[in-house]
Amino acid sequence: MTSPLAVGEFRLRRQAAGRGAFAHVRVEVHVTERNTPQVTWAVDPADSASAHPDRDQAEVDAALAGAERAVTELSRLGVATSSREVRVTFLGINLVDTEPTAVAAASAAATASAFGEADSFEVVYVDGWHCRTVR
Repeated sequence: MTSPLAVGEFRLRRQAAGRGAFAHVRVEVHVTERNTPQVTWAVDPADSASAHPDRDQAEVDAALAGAERAVTELSRLGVATSSREVRVTFLGINLVDTEPTAVAAASAAATASAFGEADSFEVVYVDGWHCRTVR
């Protein structure tokens, strides 16, 4: 397996609307032969600390969707995302305290961090968790 160009990580641990939220996402950015960016699930199946598709499908889908939204927004901001693959390599959740919007927001923030753009985004709660641009 090739070494990543960059690694991004974000841990969301907050209270909003009377509920707790926890999501910890780690991503790696790799060079790919494809001209368009892609987002893939790359968690080691033996990693028992991470969420997995066979038992946490909604959260896995949210992590992938959050990374995809971040890549789209980064591209819109002029960040070079073509020929890049974002691999979600870890997803830590607390099922009692976490909804899919928290996972998606944490994944988007981790992706922004991997591209060196963490300061261009913020995670907020407005009718659910969101990662939005600030520039």
